[in-house]
Amino acid sequence: MVSNSRQIAVGTKLQLNGNISGQEEQSEFQAVAQSNTPNYLFVKLSDSAEHAEVDKFSSLTLRFRPLRQKKIYQFHSVSPGLGTNGLLRIAHSDYIKIVEEL
Repeated sequence: MVSNSRQIAVGTKLQLNGNISGQEEQSEFQAVAQSNTPNYLFVKLSDSAEHAEVDKFSSLTLRFRPLRQKKIYQFHSVSPGLGTNGLLRIAHSDYIKIVEEL
């Protein structure tokens, strides 16, 4: 069981859904966890993701399935920051919930 985002393993595939302020439509991206520090989770977006659009997000919903588990987890994060190295910096969350069981 994952109880907070500090437990996400490097290499975990993530599905990111972002909201841009003033727009109703959500954007969806694929990403992979690259680094997990005590304060932030750093993820690399797939090649097809538009980095300029990610910078405009006011909030993100992240969904993931840890390796060797049959549960899909989800958590929300506030506006992320895109670093100069191209990695998306996401603040950790203690509010992770199970949204689906396979």
